[in-house]
This record gives sequence, structure tokens and C-alpha cells, in this order.
Amino acid sequence: MSKRPSFQFYPADWKKDLELQSCCLEARGLWIELLCIMHHASPYGTLRVNGEIPPIKVVSHLVGIHPGRYARLLSELERYGVIRKDESGAHYSKRMVDDNALSEKRRVAGALGGNPNLVKQGVKQTAKQKTPPSSSSSTSTSTSTSFSSSKKKKDMAKSLTQFEPWYLIYPRKIARGAAEKAWIKINPDEILVAKIMEGTRAQVEAGKLVKGSEFTPHPASWLNAGRWTDEIESEAPAVINYGFKGRANIGG
Repeated sequence: MSKRPSFQFYPADWKKDLELQSCCLEARGLWIELLCIMHHASPYGTLRVNGEIPPIKVVSHLVGIHPGRYARLLSELERYGVIRKDESGAHYSKRMVDDNALSEKRRVAGALGGNPNLVKQGVKQTAKQKTPPSSSSSTSTSTSTSFSSSKKKKDMAKSLTQFEPWYLIYPRKIARGAAEKAWIKINPDEILVAKIMEGTRAQVEAGKLVKGSEFTPHPASWLNAGRWTDEIESEAPAVINYGFKGRANIGG
């Protein structure tokens, strides 16, 4: 069991987490409860009670909701990738597990007399090191190209991670590969992602995007055209013509 009295919580990260914000308010509330349980679990960051994977009834009792309701909300958290499962089948928080691993590395480095802050910066430092004078220019160019390619792949993977929740709510599932390319081409930041999600939901609710309708654009076409900015026109009220030029005769 963790002896830490608290864990770090960043409100800005919470609000900007696209996967988490795609979940309903009740599911996000459950996530907070599960984080508190995982904070005291062993291994740290996993959903365990006394070292064992608890059944649904046990966890639902701990968080104070009906087992069926808990299972539904947990499924939603899993669907959007907020909570994950390890090889043993235990649920866990990736951020808590990663933060704990980094903390342990710093502790070990500090005990050995090193600077624990260098552990986190290790990869970045290597990338920023200057090529020794004895190295050829071709080696330097190769290293720079490799680093650039690695960064590009990382950015692309992040972009596709943001794409997934949007594709889940877009009602027409067709030509996904083309839609992914369109999303990567746009390369939206967190603010634009939120606008795209908001525009999609609004158009779905207004009946402009309908599942199974041939009038609903292909997802790639919708993205390429920037259709999330479309205005949703309200229907004009029906005009009743009673056959009179003047005021309608409502009386008998």
C-alpha cells in the first residue's frame, strides 16, 4: 500500500484530456474514485485490493453505486482509453504507473549520488548533444534525420489518438483511412479538437449528421471541408394560410 498522503492532480490536464472529456460526467466522477483506490494499491496505480484484482461487486461497493451501473461506466472509461488493463487483467492508470516508475528511478539515482532530475531528461539530453569533432558530417546528418523522423511519428501517433474519440461519435463509418489522413493533415491542437468535437455533436443533435444516411458526408470530406464550422440553421415557423387577405378568422 502506498505511504504517500497525496498524488498530483493537474486541473488543466484534466480538462484538456480528450479521451476523458469524451466520457459522461458520471464516468468522470467514477474515475476520480478509482484513482483514489489505485493510489493506495500495490502495485501503485493498479486497481487492486489487498494485492488482488477485486470483483465488480467489491469495487461498486467501495465507490457506492449499483454493480450494473458501475460496470456500464467502467466500460465507457475502457472504450475511450481512460483506464486500461495489464497482462494480468488488472485495470490501471497509465499516468500513475509511469509517474511512479519515474519517481523510483529518481530515488535510485539520488541514492547513488547522481542527479535524479537527469533521469527524465536523459533522452532529450542525448538528442541535444553536439556531434564530437571526430564524427563525420554524414553521421551528424543521419542522427538529425532519425530524430526528426522519430518526432514526426510521435506527433502522428498523438494526432491519431485524438482522432479516435471523434470517429466514434461521427455517425457515418466509411473510408476510415482517408479520414485519418485528413485529420493528420489538419493536425488540430487541443483547442481545435474541442471545436471539432463540439461542432460534430451539435450537428448530430440537430439531425444534420444521421447514421446510415447517404446525405451524411464521408468523414474525410467533412473534415477536409472544415464542416465543423457550419452554422446550424433553425427551421422557419410554418405559415398557416386560411385563405383570407387580412387577419385569420379564428372565431366561429
